[in-house]
Amino acid sequence: MSVAKQITVCIPLRITRLNVYLLHRLSFLRLDSSAHEFVNVLVVDDGSKFSFSKRLQEVCSELGYEYKKIKIPSGVFSIGRCRNFAARHAKTRYVFFQDVDLIPPEGFYKKLNDEILVTKLQERNNHMIMIPVSYLTEAATESYLASPSIEKAQALIDATIMRSADFIVKFSTGTSACLYDRYFYLSCGGNDEDFSGWGFEDLEFNTRMIRHSKLFPLPDDFSTDIGPFDGQYSYRGWKSVYRLFGDRSLYKGVMLFHASHPIDDDSRYMAKRDKNKQLFIRKLNEFGTHKTEPVALACAAQGKTLLFRENAFTFNRRIRPFLGEIKRETEDLFPDIGAFRSYVESNKITRVMFHNPYATTGMQNLFSWCRELRLSFVIAERGALNDSIFYDTSGFLADSKLFAEELWNRPLDAKQTQLVEGYVLDVKHNCDATLEAQGGRYSESELREKLNLTRDEKLILVCFQRPSDTATRFFRGPCGGYSNFVSLIKELSEVLPSGYRLACKTHPLEDQAEDVSCDWVDDVHLYDLFAVASKVIVFNSGAGLQALVWGVPVITCGDAFYSNDRFVTSAGSCQELLSILSEEDEILNGEYFYRFLHYLLVDYYSFGTFSTRSVRLETGERITATTDILFSRINFEGIKASYHAGKVIDSWSSMLFDRYRYGENHKVGKSAPGLILASSPNVKRPNLLQRIYVNTRGIIFLGWFVGLFKPLYEKLAR
Repeated sequence: MSVAKQITVCIPLRITRLNVYLLHRLSFLRLDSSAHEFVNVLVVDDGSKFSFSKRLQEVCSELGYEYKKIKIPSGVFSIGRCRNFAARHAKTRYVFFQDVDLIPPEGFYKKLNDEILVTKLQERNNHMIMIPVSYLTEAATESYLASPSIEKAQALIDATIMRSADFIVKFSTGTSACLYDRYFYLSCGGNDEDFSGWGFEDLEFNTRMIRHSKLFPLPDDFSTDIGPFDGQYSYRGWKSVYRLFGDRSLYKGVMLFHASHPIDDDSRYMAKRDKNKQLFIRKLNEFGTHKTEPVALACAAQGKTLLFRENAFTFNRRIRPFLGEIKRETEDLFPDIGAFRSYVESNKITRVMFHNPYATTGMQNLFSWCRELRLSFVIAERGALNDSIFYDTSGFLADSKLFAEELWNRPLDAKQTQLVEGYVLDVKHNCDATLEAQGGRYSESELREKLNLTRDEKLILVCFQRPSDTATRFFRGPCGGYSNFVSLIKELSEVLPSGYRLACKTHPLEDQAEDVSCDWVDDVHLYDLFAVASKVIVFNSGAGLQALVWGVPVITCGDAFYSNDRFVTSAGSCQELLSILSEEDEILNGEYFYRFLHYLLVDYYSFGTFSTRSVRLETGERITATTDILFSRINFEGIKASYHAGKVIDSWSSMLFDRYRYGENHKVGKSAPGLILASSPNVKRPNLLQRIYVNTRGIIFLGWFVGLFKPLYEKLAR
């Protein structure tokens, strides 16, 4: 397991004359002697008076902890505010929230570090790791602190399992001691700061995380609070699934101890409990119904971003943490480079976010000035692969430096090759979606019959674009511009030799076809055309990249970002086109294209599910507007994030569901009533054989009897 520091332990505090003893408890973390090897520690001071904050800062310095104080007016201590502040200012990828009263046993932080890999949190950044907590009696607390050891920790874990009242006051696997991917935490808005005083801010956030993670199926009556965490025996209510996250850690022996301390129920802090409970119930339901969350939080280290267009690409919740503090302006504010430079310097802008830097003359000027002033920028737009988005820090499409061959031309190992091959097969066999709406699907034989295309004829497919698009207006290429490209195709249609057929496809959002003599195939799906085409000709369309994915040779006549003479040919005249058409029908070098495609899939593009709607502008032009993006993967300025957005991961076969399989009325030696499953559509119900098996396995004789037929049962159950 990796031992690199990737976790910041965040400890929220406010020291007063009533809790000065907490200063000593800051040293609890060091009871795990190897903690310094695995974690950084950040103590957030939420409003301690000067004398106490000075002493707190001194203790942190002695212990080697980072100390930060929130400058707030006098008010009730907010643990949620502390956690959010810590997440914004931490310097590691992961944050772990640990109350000052929690005692880690020896080796705890190594186990916590290992759990990031074990639970695949690096691949599923919308998951969390929850740590169970055992609340010690005063005597057990004093005994352990007097001489902590691995043996004593194991004894306390055993006492927890056996529920020994001499050592354990209570035990919970549903806790606030949780580890999160910091960027995902911030993108969710963190702990809702509407909560103040004692409680419920952690429960509210984690019930959101439960639904974001899709790790477990949701139970019936999710919004219902049914008993304490350690009294969950039916899979109903949010606590029944909440505790599973802590149970998972408990099964591996990863847990914390809570030191005893006096409770001041009359304090202003505790007095907020009932109000917070009602607030929790309301927000729990609001998220379930409307996905309502607090405003996403900014990562403090990300500086300041000047934003001109706020849309699903530039201002998505999952992107928000990477932008730091945001300044929103319009290009009209900057008449010249001097005004722009002055604004950037006075506001300490660290990056400019563009949607399309060629959209207007003013935007083009700003884009040019950014380059002249060497000011960092990010361009956010839709990519050329399905469900793709790019965040480019060097340019737009063909003028980007991020497609330079030295960035992608590296041999692929077996795993990388498998990833690319898997993507290609998925597109070709399991996918109907394309960048724009398409016509009907045809089998190869049906399409050949529709086009009256003989086996000896070669189909040359031309994909036209939108004359008004940025790609067609600014990236002219060898043919000198899009109008020249249209003329070139007209000329080709008139001189195409026998044995070739020309098929043309209008851009799906264009209402008027070009005046070309050919077979028009606007009513045919692009993928079915790729399946029968010998070559594809484009100006610089994303359809060219998709054709390469299908293994079809591509000719570009403009500047395309994927134009590379290793796997794409270019033509600027009809004579060049005719010469290329006579060559073999295969990609110049498929191996090099796979390297390029791997780079796009893993290092360049982000991916997500788009929500779109058709819009007709005042000019009459039709566009597809993206209203939201549900990200599954993000590549942003070197930061990578992956989110599980598919089906529920863990099934009912997990041993974590054993307590629910028998039900709350189970008695030793009697038949269990069986698992009553939730009616939620994402829950897989057992079939009849599974129910019979579950309902009988508590009886020794029938358990033995069923065991004889278990192989048959498993075969039938499948």
